Amino acid sequence: MRKDEKGISVFAPCTQAVPDADDEDEKKARRVVGFKIVYVFDVSQNDGKPLPEAPIVANGDDNEFLPVLEGIAFP
Repeated sequence: MRKDEKGISVFAPCTQAVPDADDEDEKKARRVVGFKIVYVFDVSQNDGKPLPEAPIVANGDDNEFLPVLEGIAFP
């Protein structure tokens, strides 16, 4: 991070571990219980090592990707 750069404030989820009633092996799922403000920095605001390339690149119409993203965000 460069000196005097300002972070971008975003909402980050606060999660809590809750035991799964169906599993007897005490596996705990996490659920969102609230949000907090955290600060992030754009990659252009940093002078560190370059980021690795993304393993996949999205090409095509954005309408094709909405169901995939919704499936990830809301399983």
